[in-house]
Amino acid sequence: MTRKDLNILTKISFFTALVMLTIGAFSLYLSSQTANRSVRDILESLLRLALLLSVFGFPVSVVSMFSKEKRSKRIFALVLNALPIGIILYTLFRVIAE
Repeated sequence: MTRKDLNILTKISFFTALVMLTIGAFSLYLSSQTANRSVRDILESLLRLALLLSVFGFPVSVVSMFSKEKRSKRIFALVLNALPIGIILYTLFRVIAE
């Protein structure tokens, strides 16, 4: 792929990061408003969706770092796509250390 063709991957990773950010904000809002069991099931499925999006979006973000798109857009997508994986790894290492 040429560097101009990588703009498509940058758009995909950017929109994946935006969807993850929206899902995260929505789930935090729902969890602060209610303590219902039915809402809890919805939150769990939303958080699983965010994790799957980050697993898909992180490699795409790494590849899109070589495109000619705006650097801020590429870094924003990379950081947001790496955030859920980083949180899970941090939690696993904390549990293993204790």
